[in-house]
Amino acid sequence: LAMDDWLITPGVNLKGGRKYYVELTFRTFQMQPPYAEVEVKTGNSATIGGMTNTLIAPTDISELSKAPFSTIIEAEADGKYYIGVHAITEESNWVQVQKIVIKDATMPGPATDLVITPGPDDALDAIVEFKAPATDAAGAPLTSIDRIEVVRGGMLVKTFTKETDNFKPGDALSFEDAVWSPGNYQWVITAYNEDGAGLEASAIEYVGLAVPAMPQNVKAVEEGNTGRVTLSW
Repeated sequence: LAMDDWLITPGVNLKGGRKYYVELTFRTFQMQPPYAEVEVKTGNSATIGGMTNTLIAPTDISELSKAPFSTIIEAEADGKYYIGVHAITEESNWVQVQKIVIKDATMPGPATDLVITPGPDDALDAIVEFKAPATDAAGAPLTSIDRIEVVRGGMLVKTFTKETDNFKPGDALSFEDAVWSPGNYQWVITAYNEDGAGLEASAIEYVGLAVPAMPQNVKAVEEGNTGRVTLSW
């Protein structure tokens, strides 16, 4: 059966003239077409007819859609606003809304130009390089950043502050990070200002001595009946 189902949030108080960052995370088990399809709207009443503004146009959602969907909205006036998720899949399927985030868009945007350079040979360290956010989540220039935190594997490994590191929005920053064993690691960088935590930037890189993969296409061929064997891979 075709889906025509709505999920409408409780009202959220927004300030007129301010911009807000909206992020939605979906989940479905569908990995092949027909995919689950949704659209996201907003409005001033918790009714289908009240969903008058489109935030996200009809979009396919699959199990491979791991990244959240995000957009910026601007409140026209003070008041309650509602967000509606509309499932419109043509064939029977299901989609789950895992998370909806609404934040003031004046928070910092993500760090840019993030590069992780592993140490040479089997060294258990890496150089982490990036640029501090130059804009807020809505794309407007940032005036200041209080601090930038770098987390690896859930552990805080570095904090840059404007007092101790004397940086400003858009500046290039770097540090050397040591790990305890070879493997894949993820670094997550978040900038903070008076409006709280900004958008994350992340990267995954292998550090340490790489273990060789299994040889491929291994063949052993005897040369006639000579007992001589040629091994190739």
